[in-house]
Amino acid sequence: MKDQCKTAVEGALGRKLSDKEAELLEQQFIKASRELPAEDIKAWKSMSDEERAEAIADRAIQNYTDQHIKEVTNLVNDLEIRENLVKELTSHPKLNPLEAMSRKLVMHTDQSGIQSVEHNIQAVEVRYMQGLAQVFSDTQKTMGFLLDGDKVKSLVKEIFGKPSGDTEIAKLAKSVTDTLESLRVHYNRYGGDIKKLANYGLPQSHSHYKVISKGQDEWVKYVLPMTDRSKYRHENGSLMSETEVADVLRAVYNTIASEGHNKASVQAHLVQSETDLPVGFNMQNLHQHHREVHFKDADSWVAYQESFGEVNFHDLLSNHIRRMSTEIGLMQTFGSNPEKMVKQLGHELLNKAMQDPKFYDKHRKLQKQAALINRHYDELAGQALPIDSNLAQVGGILRSWTVATKMRISFYYCFFRSGNYEVSF
Repeated sequence: MKDQCKTAVEGALGRKLSDKEAELLEQQFIKASRELPAEDIKAWKSMSDEERAEAIADRAIQNYTDQHIKEVTNLVNDLEIRENLVKELTSHPKLNPLEAMSRKLVMHTDQSGIQSVEHNIQAVEVRYMQGLAQVFSDTQKTMGFLLDGDKVKSLVKEIFGKPSGDTEIAKLAKSVTDTLESLRVHYNRYGGDIKKLANYGLPQSHSHYKVISKGQDEWVKYVLPMTDRSKYRHENGSLMSETEVADVLRAVYNTIASEGHNKASVQAHLVQSETDLPVGFNMQNLHQHHREVHFKDADSWVAYQESFGEVNFHDLLSNHIRRMSTEIGLMQTFGSNPEKMVKQLGHELLNKAMQDPKFYDKHRKLQKQAALINRHYDELAGQALPIDSNLAQVGGILRSWTVATKMRISFYYCFFRSGNYEVSF
């Protein structure tokens, strides 16, 4: 932050800013200078330099205040959740605290009376899947074996703001946008911080294999003409040049090619010593670090998904809902940083149990139970790696087969969507 800006803010506040506060405010100024032109470029162009500076300052202060309130609210909620969790886990009449924590994570059949986060996740997922049930049904053909590609493309164009003139398509598009918006609001209610996009908001799918097979230069050359250049701006709000946008896309390529392992937050998470308490990921900012390609229109989005997408339109939406439902359920039960809550609380419960005289001969069992808690969480959060990818694929096919046999007519549809038999749009 420039000295004159810092002095002006200190004058308005009537006190000195700490280095941390100055750094956070500078981040908000940069963020505001990008948000305002993207929201209304005509209004931005009509402003004088003084008006722009004032608008940026107002937005930055508002963003800073909102973020501070969000962090304080999350902290208070996390403390309350932790207190209630400790009380529930340590007061069970039959189970030790580690066994109770295990049942808090995944459903068991022993009728312990503990409602698991897995149950909460399923409830959230079912709620939002119902909102898209008509979309899934009306974009199928051939008894559900295939997707109706033409209808899907018309639907995507409608979502991107290009009217199709078809009332059925318009209704389906509204179902998609309303469901995704409700999902975003629900996520933010429990500690997240996903901003509302200006128009659409369809999730994206990137096949690591297809992207890396293309090569960085060819991938950037293919994607660059498809981008919405108005979304790529400098810290002062000015548009990036074509070369600069290409550099941004190269960074996106590196993220996709490394499957996210080039991110500093992921690297810090992976290199933790086993003896260190886990810091986890704070879900308030989880999706703020996610790089996406901003497509200029529906045709570009569809063309990219056909060339580099990993799943079809149905699975793209259902996977997004499943992932968001998992994060909502985890935050609802364990606070804004569920991994930290679960693993640190598990560590503390193990420590206390090891010092409890009534467990003097069960130390090995307690250690296994604590390790199981960590594995349960990693499985729920999608952080566990399969021992063998081929075995994991076979398991996925068998799971779909098992579900299909319970759904009668949906059997064939589910079978053809399994593994490599899936037909994309």
